[in-house]
Amino acid sequence: MDKFTQKQIKDAPANPIFKGLSDDLKDPKKFKSIEKKIANVMVSDHKHRTVKAFMKCKRCQARLKKKQELLKELGFKDPQQYQMWKKVMSIISNKEDLVLYENK
Repeated sequence: MDKFTQKQIKDAPANPIFKGLSDDLKDPKKFKSIEKKIANVMVSDHKHRTVKAFMKCKRCQARLKKKQELLKELGFKDPQQYQMWKKVMSIISNKEDLVLYENK
């Protein structure tokens, strides 16, 4: 990366999604391990044909509650912040989709 591009990245404003999050959540190298930790909470030994059946299942609702507690424990203020964080971090970690625009 040349010096001009490095300066652009350094001077770029921080994404408001990252406001209030720990440094671990801001590190793209830890993205996959954090996602795996969150996904493992929702692992189940059974499936449901409909969302309605999922919502009635007490075991699945307990897992969903555990996931919400884990998200709060990690530092997310709400599920929307988590979803936006996930979207931004997946773009950052997949460098093929990352495009740096030059000022003209």
